[in-house]
Amino acid sequence: MKDPGIMDLCQYVRLLGKRKAYTKLFSEADVDRMLGELERGTYRFSSMSRFDVPKPNKPGQVRPITKPADEDRFVFGALLELLHEYGDSKFSEHSHGFRPGRGAGSFFREVNEWPPLDRAIQCDFVKCFERIDPPLLLSFLRTDFFPDRLTLVDLIEQILKVPIIDSNVKTCNVEGLGIPQGCPISPILLNLFLHRFDQMLGKLQYLSTGERFFYWVRYADDLLFGFPKKKEGAWTYPKPENVLYPRKDESRPFTHTKMPSCPMCRLIELLPVQTLPGR
Repeated sequence: MKDPGIMDLCQYVRLLGKRKAYTKLFSEADVDRMLGELERGTYRFSSMSRFDVPKPNKPGQVRPITKPADEDRFVFGALLELLHEYGDSKFSEHSHGFRPGRGAGSFFREVNEWPPLDRAIQCDFVKCFERIDPPLLLSFLRTDFFPDRLTLVDLIEQILKVPIIDSNVKTCNVEGLGIPQGCPISPILLNLFLHRFDQMLGKLQYLSTGERFFYWVRYADDLLFGFPKKKEGAWTYPKPENVLYPRKDESRPFTHTKMPSCPMCRLIELLPVQTLPGR
């Protein structure tokens, strides 16, 4: 019996093959060959090349960008649309990065709806794309998103194992960590990986009384937390210097911190601590 996920992927490949952008690159025979290999499970991804590009507004820092072969990029485009179809409806309403119909505009519209804040904390994950654990990502895909489409997950596993060659003709992904940044499906894989993290925040943001403890939004590996002005004696906040790196200008009501590279970190250190009655 053929995996329904692979059959859905082939359907997207057929649709993409009819777009003008791809008809100039691939003939109908090329598309038919790729379809046959995907259906038989014999399609193999080629090695990817990696090069560094300067990070904007960060002198001396670079971002590694991975470039797949043209044929693989075509398959990635179909896979990207399929992953959006399967996963996007399950994602948190507070996640805005690299999602259809969402982006910077929806991010700031949600923040604009927050009540007056006691403080805001901007965070990001350190080298998030580079430090994602592929086996953990694949386990999330098999259990949370595609339990009945395991062959599709096997195809994604094959992508994560493709050799990556840098500009010095050296293999880069020897550590078995990370997902190829710059690959068309990397942003959606990041959102799939952080889905449980978003669910955890969704549970932590409310007190047992139902009162909103904090507000949050995420754009890929960047997060913003907003802590509302508290009622007298409702809860206390930890001192920022214990868990954050405050900006030098103390008059600015904004602090920034680098979160641990593993997204499943102990967020409780960044959150206010509830004061129990009688204490």
